[in-house]
Amino acid sequence: MKKIVTGCLLGWIYLLSSEFAYGAKKLHDYSELHHNTLASIIDESLYDEGLEMFNKVSKRVKNNIQWKNGKSTNKYVKAHKRCYPYLEKEIRDDMPSFVFLIAYLESGWRADVGNPEHDYGYWQMIPEVIQEIRGLPEASPLLIISSVREIQTHEHLSTEAAFIHIHRYQFYFQHVAGFSEAESWMFTLVAFNWGAGNVKRMLIAMENDGHELSFSTFYAYLVEKSKRNKDDKSMRVAAEYIPNLWNIALLLNRR
Repeated sequence: MKKIVTGCLLGWIYLLSSEFAYGAKKLHDYSELHHNTLASIIDESLYDEGLEMFNKVSKRVKNNIQWKNGKSTNKYVKAHKRCYPYLEKEIRDDMPSFVFLIAYLESGWRADVGNPEHDYGYWQMIPEVIQEIRGLPEASPLLIISSVREIQTHEHLSTEAAFIHIHRYQFYFQHVAGFSEAESWMFTLVAFNWGAGNVKRMLIAMENDGHELSFSTFYAYLVEKSKRNKDDKSMRVAAEYIPNLWNIALLLNRR
């Protein structure tokens, strides 16, 4: 009898360790996927002064992202682990996996972060944007009938709303503004944080000043403008947004 119990116990231990090893591998696979998909569009979109500026800003904000608390834990690593059960369900062919880094940065993949009247929930989306998305043809029946608060704080509904929002930006920058696919994703990341209106106005200002229009020249222009407008916090945060996402990707991929 003792042998049977011991054998069952060892079997359970083996099963649990196998599941843990499988989970750890899948977590690493997603870390690698986030990193590689973001690295690809960065490589395709940045060059010359834009790349130089990006590297400088990335180095400057690195410690903010990679900081560990007294328990030697990092909030973005914890966010990735919390999000892991949903990644397989939510990742789509038309949405690169690095977009989940937005939610890691915005909320740490938590439902109860922010001000419910403004930026709130997993993706920190404001009520006005969610109301607009609920009226679009792409919105699912459940998204349409759910309240703003329910959408903000539900992992699937908030992700659906965020993906619709992100896809609209990406479509505009590639198919209307005429940038490359990689550049359109870079513009989309900045626009998610800063607003598409601000990005469009800066592109118009660049064109009026005689600048070549590309994401790389835009990024260099954005960083220089943020240095000259030190009181404009939103512009500084916009300039740091992709470098922050990139540092999260690097952090997760090294684990």
